[in-house]
Amino acid sequence: MSNLTTQNYDGQLIQIVEQSQIEPTKGAQMMQLFVPYFKRMDEVERKISILPSENPSKEDCEMAKAIRKALRDNRLEAERIKKQGKESIILEGRLYDNLYNIIDNSSKPLEKRCEAIEKWHEIEEAKRVEAIYQERKNMCDEIGADTMFVNIRQMSDEQFQAFIDQINAANAAKAEADRIEADRIAAEERKLDERMKERLKYLAANDIDGELLQIREITDDQFTTFCDRQLEIKKQAEEAKQRAIEAEAQRIEAAKKADVERAEMQRLQAEETAKLQAKLDEERKQAEAARAELAKAAELERIEAAKAAESDRAALLAPDRDKLAFLVTIIYGIKMPELQTPEAGRIATNVKTLLRKVTKYIEEEADKL
Repeated sequence: MSNLTTQNYDGQLIQIVEQSQIEPTKGAQMMQLFVPYFKRMDEVERKISILPSENPSKEDCEMAKAIRKALRDNRLEAERIKKQGKESIILEGRLYDNLYNIIDNSSKPLEKRCEAIEKWHEIEEAKRVEAIYQERKNMCDEIGADTMFVNIRQMSDEQFQAFIDQINAANAAKAEADRIEADRIAAEERKLDERMKERLKYLAANDIDGELLQIREITDDQFTTFCDRQLEIKKQAEEAKQRAIEAEAQRIEAAKKADVERAEMQRLQAEETAKLQAKLDEERKQAEAARAELAKAAELERIEAAKAAESDRAALLAPDRDKLAFLVTIIYGIKMPELQTPEAGRIATNVKTLLRKVTKYIEEEADKL
């Protein structure tokens, strides 16, 4: 920063005071309050200019410290003067306000009184115009006239009456149209009611459930289609019911027939059981007789065996070929018992066949000896 002389400071201060637009004498007085602090700062600044800015000595540092404190004290003192000056200005401003408020509060009521007298005719006219407007607005509201885009306030009485007559005529025409439409709707409703009664009667006569059907509103074609469909469904249901009845009758008849057949089968089974029991009793008797015959045959066989044993003892003394021929004679001499059942008969037949094969084998082999 370049050095500022007191003369330079004075020039700057004078320029600032002139630009402030304050009364020159008062501005000069305020400037004189700060001139001593500008001069003191100018003196201190000259001391700073002789201090080195780099590598200062201890004395230089002490001097810089003392200069800084002197500058701070000078600035704080100037600030104190500024605050005192502003406080006095604030107090003056408050005094100005208070003095003015007395005049303002006293003058405004008087002005209003004068204005009321001055504009009495204008106010009364405005009241009259407003009263007319409210009356017209009420009339419009009563007849339902839309005044949003119509300036009824500025209409003449003739224009407003014409407007009201127009709305009344429109309302009358609308009322007549509404009446005609209401009569038409009522006639249509009566017609629909009569048609609904006829349809309900038809549904009842044909036992058709129309609870979920909009009987009153649907067209004749829709109603006819619905009834035809319901009659077809009813016919199919009756046919299905008849088929079910016939099927049930057939089932009952079949059950009766099955019961008769089951009873006949049980009777036949009972007869067969009785026959079988009689046969078993007969077979038991035959078996007992056969056992007695077998016992008799066994006794005869025992006797024959004794005889055979005697013959065997005699045969032991004969050659082997003779012995085998004697064996064949013995086999031929075997007698089959009298049997009652076919099964036992088949067994006896098989035994005979086997014995013939045995005798044939013995004879063939004995010839080779």
